[in-house]
Amino acid sequence: MADKLLHSMSCFSELINKILEQCMPRNIVEVGSEYAGSTKILAAYAASNKATLHVIDPAPKADPDLILADFKGAYQFIREKSLDVLPKLNADIYFLDGDHNYWTVFNELKSIYSINPNAWVVLHDVGFPCARRDMYYNPFSIPKEGLHEFSYDHGVNLEKGSVQYRSGFWGAGHYAIALSSDTPRNGVLTAIEDFMQNRGELHYESIPLIFGLGVITPKTNRDFIQRILQPYQGELCHILETNRLDLYNEVLRLNRFVPRTFVRRWLNRILDLLGL
Repeated sequence: MADKLLHSMSCFSELINKILEQCMPRNIVEVGSEYAGSTKILAAYAASNKATLHVIDPAPKADPDLILADFKGAYQFIREKSLDVLPKLNADIYFLDGDHNYWTVFNELKSIYSINPNAWVVLHDVGFPCARRDMYYNPFSIPKEGLHEFSYDHGVNLEKGSVQYRSGFWGAGHYAIALSSDTPRNGVLTAIEDFMQNRGELHYESIPLIFGLGVITPKTNRDFIQRILQPYQGELCHILETNRLDLYNEVLRLNRFVPRTFVRRWLNRILDLLGL
């Protein structure tokens, strides 16, 4: 059912291109490629502007060399964990969409800004459900002090935010979620907020749509980032995202309880026609 739900950073292509045009990076880093949707956007920019793209993903879901065949020479694909690679890379802008948990994101930011204090960072999944709840692709790679009690067999009820057994928004064994939320050192947004404390030279802005997009820039670029994100920060956008998650939650519920019959097939057909 994931194909029924917009979830990729590539959905923000218009904003990504505006950010790239303003930042004018010579070196770009992307953490988390998955199916390379956003990677293609960044690789196209790199190829057209004589920049270099470094893509970090230990286990991409698609063959990057096949998908990025038109951009040979413009990118380097690194099949390692982000925290093993970031200390070796100095880039102008970073796109973080890898492991969505506090320990990883906080340490990614620490690593980035220890090398380049003027870096731009674009982060996905800063909104619900990962804002205040950790998600782990491999919880056993997280130090004990950075790990919350987790489950591979529970999901988040997108309507209420509660945890349910094999229901709601869950990984079906592909990833685990923290059983708690809204606690210290838990979630992507919490990591950003904690990192930004006493960082007066930096500015952070976000929008709620498609699980939330956040941008950290040097404070001198505050006016620019506020201007391009402001159209997506109003109450209507918050309502639309909440409604989108509620509708998808209902789709998940119906697919759990409606038998695989003629009725279910037609339900999926109707959802396809509606674009849900």
